[in-house]
Amino acid sequence: MLAANWLLNFSPAGSADPEPERSQANLEAGLRRTLDELDRHGFKVLLIAQSPVFPISVPHCLGRRPADACGVSRALVEERREHIMRVMRSVVERRPNARIFDPVPVLCGDKECPPIMGNAVGYRDRGHISAKASPVLGAAIEGDLDWLLSGKRP
Repeated sequence: MLAANWLLNFSPAGSADPEPERSQANLEAGLRRTLDELDRHGFKVLLIAQSPVFPISVPHCLGRRPADACGVSRALVEERREHIMRVMRSVVERRPNARIFDPVPVLCGDKECPPIMGNAVGYRDRGHISAKASPVLGAAIEGDLDWLLSGKRP
């Protein structure tokens, strides 16, 4: 499994990076090299897509505001990770040994990514899912984990 705060590895247009296209190209080339090497050694790879990132720490926000004031817009989450998702899909395309697990459909509704999941604070900071909320992802990723651990190459 490969997971990262992909937003730190990619600077979208409008950021401080004077050459955001270079960041995208570097991320894509690096992921391709990594998947090529892992494939060469017989590994299957599950890429974990970028999860929501909140403007401020969720627990800090919830300490000062009601939960409905601490969520983040799904549209904003999707906009921020649009380039990253495009790169991931491009790199995984036509690779039977690689998949992407996208946590956003599990963690977010159509309009908002809420700070609370079930009865638990969903995040321990701006973007890391809390231990109490992590079971929400368990059922969603189970099929991909079974595929990853099956030992059978496609």
